[in-house]
Amino acid sequence: MKKIAALFLLIGLNVFGQSIQKKDGSTVDISGGQIHVEAGNKRLAYFVKASKKAQYVKFKDLDQATWGDFKFKTFEVGGKRNGYYIIAQNAGKTLVSNKRIRVKSRGGFESTYTHYEVAVLEGQKTLETLSFTDENSDKKAAERSKVIPMIKAHFADCAKLMEKATAFESPSSDTKNSTILVFLNEPTWIECQ
Repeated sequence: MKKIAALFLLIGLNVFGQSIQKKDGSTVDISGGQIHVEAGNKRLAYFVKASKKAQYVKFKDLDQATWGDFKFKTFEVGGKRNGYYIIAQNAGKTLVSNKRIRVKSRGGFESTYTHYEVAVLEGQKTLETLSFTDENSDKKAAERSKVIPMIKAHFADCAKLMEKATAFESPSSDTKNSTILVFLNEPTWIECQ
């Protein structure tokens, strides 16, 4: 019985461990605290359990952060270093995504939209990348329709990722391919092995 309890404790540590590893080798333990991605400011905000004041780590100083079911790391994609959620890793490839809320001003009116980026990396090399918004134009819908085929092309042998990606394929009634946005709004880590 003790062995079973220890096993569950070890599994729980992997799933619920919260920490930030910086490039300088230091680690911030966030047990019982919170981590929040501020994509627009290119930083992570975090609260330790006993503090009500936010502390920050800039993406340029970040190696990796883990909390709950999320893994977050900085990568260079398209010549720019940015922070990305790691969705899956398998056979030397990494599937990453990020999203950022943007404001559009026209004629004195403002509206917001979300910009998404999805990429497949192999080491430091970018194999494929897609960039689109949640806007309902035909052009953006066409870009969104490429996400599932990209995942299938690079991660066909990752059963859990295939199962999740297939669940978010747009049905024929979703002509704007917006179902994939639900998948990208919660970019949780998927273990392929």
